[in-house]
Amino acid sequence: MVSGANAAFTGNGTGFTQSPLPQWQMVESSSVANQNCGFLLGSTQNANFTNCPIGYVVYDSNKFPSLATYYAPPITGVYHLQFSATEFSTFDHVTKTTTAAVTVTP
Repeated sequence: MVSGANAAFTGNGTGFTQSPLPQWQMVESSSVANQNCGFLLGSTQNANFTNCPIGYVVYDSNKFPSLATYYAPPITGVYHLQFSATEFSTFDHVTKTTTAAVTVTP
């Protein structure tokens, strides 16, 4: 995808007995000092690529299947968008996770 563009993603999963809690994040966010880097819930209002050079994924944490939009940073590279769905029950929880590589070009 082109630097500065955005792309839509859908996270889904099967085998759950109840609606799971979705979560999106950028895998590289763990290497950036700002702990809120990589994801925003519901709005890009606080997006700042100076503090988060890996881009942002925006999603609604109350819907499943989960729709998300990735906003590519101005810096080219390969970034990894991770989706997890977790179903919580009284005695246990089940999590399913997948990761997509996103190549950002000039």
